[in-house]
Amino acid sequence: MLGNVKSFRLLHRKSGMNTEAFQLHWRTVHAEQALKLNAYLQRYVQNHVWPEPIADFQRPCDGSPELWYQDAEAAQRMSQSPEFRDGAEQDIPNFIGAAAAINVTEQAVKPGPVMTGTPHSIKALFFVKRNANLTSEEFRMQWQQSNDALVGVAPRAIRYIRSFTIDGYGTDDDRPPYDGSEEIWWPDEEAFLRDLDKWEIPATAKEIIDVNKTAGARVDELRFIWPPYEQPG
Repeated sequence: MLGNVKSFRLLHRKSGMNTEAFQLHWRTVHAEQALKLNAYLQRYVQNHVWPEPIADFQRPCDGSPELWYQDAEAAQRMSQSPEFRDGAEQDIPNFIGAAAAINVTEQAVKPGPVMTGTPHSIKALFFVKRNANLTSEEFRMQWQQSNDALVGVAPRAIRYIRSFTIDGYGTDDDRPPYDGSEEIWWPDEEAFLRDLDKWEIPATAKEIIDVNKTAGARVDELRFIWPPYEQPG
């Protein structure tokens, strides 16, 4: 059974490295180091961000891994383990210039079908910034009660996961760069493009989300550690 701790990283490639080299190193050399951490990770996913942004949203980063843990203690043990310190941590400067972390808890608005280890769908990933006139708690309550995705109805989407940032709530110090995320999957390219062609952000979303500071893009989702069970809906 999956635990309750999921962490996104927002990775920016190091200066002088092009996108192709960054992605190649990440999915080969660094992925090999990440696989050595399977005693601590329940899942490990790489989201390779496409160069073209969606609609008017800014691109969030060059890549965004997802790390799933049974609990916070497992995350702490991993960060202190020799496998991490002597492997993945040592490799970070070889391809990453800057990074940020967002720890989240999920709300499955549309759980969709069981997700297998090999994705066959199209995925878009958004990192959401709340409107400045709302506190973190007000934003969370209003967003949680809304059934509208940031992208609108997205009628052809097969899965929609909304996640809320769980650290930094209620404070202005050391706040994570975003207040939550949205992950949306389509069954195929045709369905994605048809929804993209009719893209419209709902008015209800604009009341709680700062669209200008929200980032989003299509991603290639690579699942490296993915046990054969369904995440909770």
